[in-house]
Amino acid sequence: MALEAGIAELVNGFIAAGRPSPRTQSVEERRAGYVASTVLAGDKEMRVQTCSFEHEGIRFWVASPLLLSDPRPAVIYYHGGCFISGGVTTHEKQLRHAY
Repeated sequence: MALEAGIAELVNGFIAAGRPSPRTQSVEERRAGYVASTVLAGDKEMRVQTCSFEHEGIRFWVASPLLLSDPRPAVIYYHGGCFISGGVTTHEKQLRHAY
């Protein structure tokens, strides 16, 4: 499957710049690179309230639109990040726009 044009351009730029393959990076290096890429997500949506909590050993992060009195559908987002590199730190900006 072909990448979206903007993403393909970024990937080609990473390759041209000699960016290391995630397969050769340590977990810490991979996380740091992923977090550094969050600038690509644009500005943080501020018209939401957020909270986080843990339930039965699972951490939850919730973003809700401000100033809405009627119920809204929920979006449940699971980000594996290969279970090591992604999470709220890397996807908060996108998740704030999900409502």
